[in-house]
Amino acid sequence: MSRRNGDQPDLLDNPAFLQLVQSQHMIAAGQEEIADAIRVGPVDVAVADLRRRYTRVPNFVLEGSERAVLGTPGFGGSYQLAANTPQQLLPRNTHRLGGTIVNSGSGAVTLYLCELGDQAAANEPLPQIWLGAGGGAWDLRLGNALWCGTVVAVSVTGSSVSVAEV
Repeated sequence: MSRRNGDQPDLLDNPAFLQLVQSQHMIAAGQEEIADAIRVGPVDVAVADLRRRYTRVPNFVLEGSERAVLGTPGFGGSYQLAANTPQQLLPRNTHRLGGTIVNSGSGAVTLYLCELGDQAAANEPLPQIWLGAGGGAWDLRLGNALWCGTVVAVSVTGSSVSVAEV
């Protein structure tokens, strides 16, 4: 290690100091990238029943950022489920932005993530989501991924569900 001014160690020879300086530069660069992303595009995306397909709200939250509001007609309704009778609640929709299914009835409901009829003919387990009676709900997400496929519901005792999709 080189020395300057007598006994003082040179900070540039200290690996810990160099690592600290490098990490501070990386943090500053990351903050700049975030600021650039906010300036370039929407900071928030929302949906509404607008007549137009797209509306922008400038300076949403921060000066220079915006909110993108997407117009979508939506789909849904309330469904009565007869005991042990599969019923398709949602068709496959690659344009789906979000939604929810709520069990508003007194019987539990199993949601099958498949085409109508596949749950009865399957030789292997299918993806399923169980909704408890009286308020069990699912937001159409699997982890962070939105489910865009078909949803079929079955209730052993019968129940009712409410569906909203945008």
